[in-house]
Amino acid sequence: METLFNRSLLEVLDVQLWSLYINYIRRRNSMQSGDVARSYKIINESFNFALKTIGMDKDSGSLWQDYINFLKTGPGTVGGSGWQDAAKVDTLREAYQRAIAVPTAATTTLWKEYDSFETGLSKINVGSNLEYRYSSANFTTRAVNIYKKNRPHT
Repeated sequence: METLFNRSLLEVLDVQLWSLYINYIRRRNSMQSGDVARSYKIINESFNFALKTIGMDKDSGSLWQDYINFLKTGPGTVGGSGWQDAAKVDTLREAYQRAIAVPTAATTTLWKEYDSFETGLSKINVGSNLEYRYSSANFTTRAVNIYKKNRPHT
């Protein structure tokens, strides 16, 4: 598998191929046993590599959703008071903001999840991100996605 990925990943910019790559990395680096912190780091780096390469593809919505779901399983607790908790919130916020900036079929779902995420945090945390949440760039991205879904096929 590694030989195949080495030869094809950067040549074939296909979301399904990159998803296979991520699934392979996740199987090779169990989050259930062994050095979980090391596995988390490797998987996170693999997701970031994939999303930097293919994350702007209109079909990358499921990859963004997988990444965000993966981040939710990481160290820390959303709403907690420790440094790991704050780091998790920051990481999730950044991932959501990156994901909703890409017009995919998952943009509306990710937007709703992100809105719930921010609303669920304390008023202090919500206030600092209101400008982004309601920015014209976000609404433009959502509008493009809605247009793509509803345009007549020729």
